[in-house]
Amino acid sequence: MREETCFSQILASPKSWPWNHHVYADNTADWTLNTPCLVLKQDAEELDDDPDALPRQVIDRGFDHVLGIQDFQMIISNAIQQNSQATLDDLMEAFLHYYDNDAYIDFAETNHTPNSSQSDCMT
Repeated sequence: MREETCFSQILASPKSWPWNHHVYADNTADWTLNTPCLVLKQDAEELDDDPDALPRQVIDRGFDHVLGIQDFQMIISNAIQQNSQATLDDLMEAFLHYYDNDAYIDFAETNHTPNSSQSDCMT
């Protein structure tokens, strides 16, 4: 399965993506809700040959591995447990915090101010 999307689409409906797929994006750019990304399942044969190998379409786009869908599902679940009214901006903040710190965000400890969510992602 190959799926081109953006972070807002993954964050808006994390359970609609297969848990065993991975997200790839351009690591040289600042990520936003509209950042293009790929959601792919790596073939077992690819991983057996080289566990750090990237799928051809990821290399062609100049993307790198971000996280697995299961990680996104857990990050979003944690954020919604803290704030059942979490916006896409809140979820993006939670994702970026997790990616940068390898830890879930604690909205009570951050200078968190709710934002309105808007995404121009076209998929």
